Amino acid sequence: THALPINVHAPIEQAQALLAANHAHVTVNRRFDPSLPDIAGHHDQLVQIFDNLLRNAAEAGATIIDIATFYRHS
Repeated sequence: THALPINVHAPIEQAQALLAANHAHVTVNRRFDPSLPDIAGHHDQLVQIFDNLLRNAAEAGATIIDIATFYRHS
């Protein structure tokens, strides 16, 4: 399948929901830049990537995870 335009915040939020269901002791702080442009990607694959990253952090003992996005206009 072809990559489609996607706002990366949606798969991050879905991965965060998966983390919350399995690691309730972990707090996730999000700072999302609303001006972030869409990227070409596959939603499900991005969810898998972010789920793996968040789960790895939680399993390594993290209790607070900060996620931030930003777009540098230049």
